[in-house]
Amino acid sequence: MNCRDTKAQMSRYLDGETSVTERKRIEQHLDACVACRKSFERLQSISGRLAQLPAPPDVPQGFAERLPSLAARRLPVQPSIVSFRDLLTPPMRFAAAAVLMLGLGFGAALSLDLNRGSGTPESQTATDPVAVYGLDVLSDAPGGSLADAYLALASGSNGGGN
Repeated sequence: MNCRDTKAQMSRYLDGETSVTERKRIEQHLDACVACRKSFERLQSISGRLAQLPAPPDVPQGFAERLPSLAARRLPVQPSIVSFRDLLTPPMRFAAAAVLMLGLGFGAALSLDLNRGSGTPESQTATDPVAVYGLDVLSDAPGGSLADAYLALASGSNGGGN
């Protein structure tokens, strides 16, 4: 028997819940192993101290039936659920709507093509995707790599097809 198995069975051994063969194997291991013997002695000491403690007091009769009503009387009243909308005062709602409208306006303005009027349509399609989209980290991509394929798709030069 090894140390792990012995330590797992020590409490059962101490309580007399092991079979005769298990008891002999544990005793043989405890005779041979100093570390397990010390663990067993500590367990015996704790068990002895617990046995010396006075018995817990008896529970009064009918306590289990009275417990739910006692607990219900002592529980605090649950607060009502407050939604986020209730927290916003009218000025806060106006400010939130203004921020939302400004965000949508800036988003629309940024989505406009600022180069629409400059140059011919051919020069617009032949723009460098590295410069336009800020893909300079992909510019050193080896041929045939995923980054190279992404750059080809972004520039519109995908094998001659549009």
